[in-house]
Amino acid sequence: MPKHVDPEQRRLLVADAVLDEILDNGIQSVTLARIAQRTGLAIGSIRHFFTDFDEVLTFTFSVIVSRMRDRSEGSEGDSGTDALDTIGAMLLRSAPGRVPHRENVAYLEYLMRARTMPHLRAEISQTQAAGEQLVGDLVRAALSDTGASDEDVRLETITITAMLNGLALTDAHATEPLDERDVRQIIARMLERLRGAYPAGS
Repeated sequence: MPKHVDPEQRRLLVADAVLDEILDNGIQSVTLARIAQRTGLAIGSIRHFFTDFDEVLTFTFSVIVSRMRDRSEGSEGDSGTDALDTIGAMLLRSAPGRVPHRENVAYLEYLMRARTMPHLRAEISQTQAAGEQLVGDLVRAALSDTGASDEDVRLETITITAMLNGLALTDAHATEPLDERDVRQIIARMLERLRGAYPAGS
């Protein structure tokens, strides 16, 4: 009997090969030939599971986003005492140190590639908008009893999002991946600043 092949498992195998290739050589080096070499699959077999090469790249990006979403929506670390601790736990799950280095590097390379790839641009814009919405909702809830204005919420959301992006960029370009202990301290200091700037009941 012919061996049963799970199409989704094959697609995930290809996506992981794309991530490894991006980490080692950059997104511009991803080709069907290199994917075949890393997976042991024939190029024709890869084409059987994807309509074209653009779908290979788009699917791999969707895998990155799905894994990031699963981490950010998890409950690990949600043992704090207030809404700001909830923000801190979410940030920690989404920041370098918890996000695998190769996924962080690949995500940033996709952001740059999207400038010249319209089929990726829309999906990446949607992903970024959803992330900003999540952070904004958490910030609004955390500062709801502090007298913070809508403008305060908007600016703090931009600040937190920029901090995450900065950590991701630093991790991607550092000789060694960021130490999770350093990331924890950075997030803790950010929370301390927010508590000092927006005391409860103010």
